[in-house]
Amino acid sequence: MNSTRESPLSLWDRAEGIGLWKLALGAAGLMTTAYYVLPPSDTSKLVLYNGVGLLALVMVVVGVQRCGAKPREPYLWFAGGLASFLIADVIYYALGIVYGADLQPFPSVADIFYLGMYPLMIVGLNKMVTQIAGSRNSATLIDAGIVATAFFGLFWVLWVDQSFEGAVDWDAAFVVGLAYPVMDIALLAVAARLVVTLHLKHPPFAIIACAIGSLAIADIAYNIYLTNGTFETGLWLDFFWLTFYTLFAVAALHPAAKEPPYIINAEGKLTARQLVIMFVASVSVPLANLMFGGRTSDTYITTFASVTLFLLILVRVYTLMNELERGQAKLVYDAGHDSLTGLLNRVKFSEATAAALRKEGENSHVAVLFIDLDDFKNVNDSLGHAAGDAMLAEAATRLKGCVGEGDIVARFGGDEFAILVEQAKDRRDAVLIANRALEAFQKPIDLGVKTFSVSASIGIAMDYDSKKDVESLMRNADVAMYLSKARGKGRFEFFEPVMHQEALDRMDLKSDLAKALENNELILHYQPIFDLTTGKVSMVEALIRWRHPSRGLIAPDRFIPLAEETGLIVPIGDWVIQEACRQTSQWRKLRGCEDLSITVNLSIRQLNGTRLLNTITHALTESGLASQNLVVEITESMLARDADEASHILEQLKTIGVQIAIDDFGTGYSSLSYLKTFPVDSIKIDRSFISELTRSSTSTALIETVVNLSRALGAYTVAEGIEHPEQAAVLRRLGCDRAQGFYYCRPLAAPALTALFRDHTGDGKEPLEAWRQKAEKVHHRVIDIGVREGLKEIQAVAHDINELNDALDIPLMASWPWLEVWFQSFPHWTPLMVEVRSAESAELMACAFFATIRRAEGTAIVAAGHGSSQFTSLQYRTPEAAAALASAIATALHDIPGAWSLELEQVHDSDQTLVHLVDELEQAQMLPELRVPRVAFSTAHNANDVLSKSMRKQLRRAQNKINKSGLELTISFDRGKAITSELIDEIESVHISRDRHARRDSDLDRPAEREFWRQVCEASVDQWEVEIASLRLDGKLAAYVVALLDGNTYRVYDGRMNTEFQHYSPGRLIEAAALSRAIADERYAVLDWMNGVAAEKLLTANMSEGRARLVATSTVRYLGDSPKAIAKEMANEDDAIAELIA
Repeated sequence: MNSTRESPLSLWDRAEGIGLWKLALGAAGLMTTAYYVLPPSDTSKLVLYNGVGLLALVMVVVGVQRCGAKPREPYLWFAGGLASFLIADVIYYALGIVYGADLQPFPSVADIFYLGMYPLMIVGLNKMVTQIAGSRNSATLIDAGIVATAFFGLFWVLWVDQSFEGAVDWDAAFVVGLAYPVMDIALLAVAARLVVTLHLKHPPFAIIACAIGSLAIADIAYNIYLTNGTFETGLWLDFFWLTFYTLFAVAALHPAAKEPPYIINAEGKLTARQLVIMFVASVSVPLANLMFGGRTSDTYITTFASVTLFLLILVRVYTLMNELERGQAKLVYDAGHDSLTGLLNRVKFSEATAAALRKEGENSHVAVLFIDLDDFKNVNDSLGHAAGDAMLAEAATRLKGCVGEGDIVARFGGDEFAILVEQAKDRRDAVLIANRALEAFQKPIDLGVKTFSVSASIGIAMDYDSKKDVESLMRNADVAMYLSKARGKGRFEFFEPVMHQEALDRMDLKSDLAKALENNELILHYQPIFDLTTGKVSMVEALIRWRHPSRGLIAPDRFIPLAEETGLIVPIGDWVIQEACRQTSQWRKLRGCEDLSITVNLSIRQLNGTRLLNTITHALTESGLASQNLVVEITESMLARDADEASHILEQLKTIGVQIAIDDFGTGYSSLSYLKTFPVDSIKIDRSFISELTRSSTSTALIETVVNLSRALGAYTVAEGIEHPEQAAVLRRLGCDRAQGFYYCRPLAAPALTALFRDHTGDGKEPLEAWRQKAEKVHHRVIDIGVREGLKEIQAVAHDINELNDALDIPLMASWPWLEVWFQSFPHWTPLMVEVRSAESAELMACAFFATIRRAEGTAIVAAGHGSSQFTSLQYRTPEAAAALASAIATALHDIPGAWSLELEQVHDSDQTLVHLVDELEQAQMLPELRVPRVAFSTAHNANDVLSKSMRKQLRRAQNKINKSGLELTISFDRGKAITSELIDEIESVHISRDRHARRDSDLDRPAEREFWRQVCEASVDQWEVEIASLRLDGKLAAYVVALLDGNTYRVYDGRMNTEFQHYSPGRLIEAAALSRAIADERYAVLDWMNGVAAEKLLTANMSEGRARLVATSTVRYLGDSPKAIAKEMANEDDAIAELIA
């Protein structure tokens, strides 16, 4: 039987375990006791007394060499002082043995070494103070002078005065005897500097101070005995010399000696310790003269010492005042500047901005740029805070080089910077600086340990975009900066008013996202990846979706950036890995899926630390999935940001068998060095190359190169974004290994994909084609889709559309009668309807209406009613119908020849079709729109129940102003035939006048818009009813509200006030009147403010209907300016109509 034994501890290890300083103190204590207890003899005194000295010297050297006492150099000087003192003691006792105690010569060789000890100790103490505290504590030199002066007075009175009594013989004995008190004074003065500079809570400092004190006591007593001629060895004062030896040994061996010492910052203040020293020093000299003086010289010397002390204390106080002034100036500077970069901080920047706004000229504007470094947290996490500070300092330097004279750069904290442009002529000046800043960060930053690439997101606010106050200007720049980061990073955005709502929407989403994982709102969709050789599904890619309780299905491009910002991407990523592994393990139990693998996307934040490895290991263990069946995807940009950390983590994953894939290859920081450095199993060819595959020989050559390169590296290729059979054919010919895309199968929920796995056996000559066809059937279920073009074709199914409108309670502005009038008002736009019908009953299940127009750049597509209704409805009866409608819209768009752009305004942000459509289209983005305020009347009996307190006061003030002015106020509500053309002419005039007063083009300046607006207001179509509320002062129209009476909803379609009467707040009065009217009528349960009314200022509480805007383009680059180009086209069309009318 083999047995193992622990190796015995060495003697040194045992000593360290007990504590060397304790052992040294015990040994010195035993020898000191023996020195006094044993019968005295010259030999015993020589051995025991000097044995303590030798022990102390050896222990100080051990403390420096073996125990790491810090700072090292002062302790070596102390060791030299102890050695000199020990040599002196040995010589002194040896001379006592040779000559006898009473006949020892004085001075002797021993005195040379005794006196030599003092300068060595003084140098050591000074070095300890300067090496730890630096030379900044110059005031402590005055403190040392105060102590030296006090001891000079004390020593004179106690014994030196006796030496100068009578005639003085300046022989060697006198000079040497005088040298001792002088050396003691110098040593005590330096020791005092140590006491006031270094914190005595650090044990070694306190022990050294006690050792110097013990030496001083022994020296004073020795000189007194020597003056009286009564000194002999073995007296009590020997104990203090022995203590002096012992304490230096203990200080060097103490465990705290190798720790960072404490420092008292004496600059700019007087500590309690210093005040005590000053007090004792100032009173000790006159007290000593009073108690022990008597000689004439004592009076002179003590008076001189007292005056000197007084002057030194005055100098100390003067120094203190100077330090306080400097400290105050530094505090003022620090209060307004960033300590790391020296730039202004937020407070000082705000003051500078306020000053700039006050002195703003007529031809200049103030611009504020907020700058945030993208992904800065990755630098801190991977390289440490020192590297992060170095990056911030370099960023500050580069930003200072981007501004002109008079412009200000500031740092607000973290990675947030700001620039103030005081004399900007217009937006171009701000753009110039923003571009300089973006260019400045294109060059990588050398952080010493590595070079790091970083970009910046910039938000810009101008004073004419904001109220003339600092808070608004800075808030707007901050909002623009965050939206710049959300829209892609490495760019700048100007603030626009709509951004406030976008920012609020982002905040709401952030708040909801924090609870999404806990509430099981996140789901995974899966897209199959096919082996192009066998035609079978070799793996599936996990794609996350958010099933929001009120907004519906949210696409990842809306919430993943928020998860990255908040750090929630890490726990979300953990959940994705665990759920994907679990589901794949279940699929592998199905016939034909035994070799199925799963691929998941990683975030840069997951490539830090050991959490990812632990998560994957746990997921594989819990699910039973083999590690080789898990593929993690990373992007090239992730590798570029921190190649070292990424390489380390990926190597760990490879060690346990996980496969690595590079996603979106060719779109980021492409470098062959990555493929050489990282253990890559797969390369995914980005969809941007696939989309050009059949049109560009360059794309074909690049894909062939990537395929050949992958084979050379032993990796396989995956092409993503396959949408057409021609693309699939070319990829097969080029030798691409695997492919995925809408052509084969769209992302599906787990149950749908499970059904496909069970239904598809993989048999047949063309298994891939069979899979594709069945996937298409699963996607469309039991529905038919169709497209109708032209007003007549759509009017043919108007009955079905109206029936769907009624079933879904579609608002009037999205109903067919409204859209039909709109199409008639804009004849140059071609109507387009996409419909989804039940294959069994032909019932209309879903539909969407668009308007298209051909231009040189391509086809522009907008929602029907664009620019007037402020609402777009993608109508559907069931979630399946919504998904089918989205697919049908995408198909219709792809069938449009050439380039196209799509813009849908004011859609419910929870609209299922909209969410699916974002998934369906390659280049689509869903953006938040202004929320539409609404108020419910469920508990309201009159307007005061919903009006805010401040609004009620404002209404009373307005009424009082009108009463005092003597104006006659009348309010009328007109419907039907009471709405005359004269009334329409009046409100049209006020509408246009108000718009122009606000310095904006009026929509009614365009003939087509004006014609449509008049048809709405005149209620010329019998499908809806309009009510016009008008407020008149002395018979003149001061304000109006046009309301649509839509079922149980009172919709405020339009409202303006006459600026001639704005002093009387007529707009608020008519709004309140309309609100009262709606509440009083039992038909209405909701008031919808639609547009033209700031309801948040009017009501104490209101609902808000979240809206979104979808912008999309074809894969072919679209050259139009989307909204601007559309508006221009409408204006051109209006001109054409005007010509026809003429």
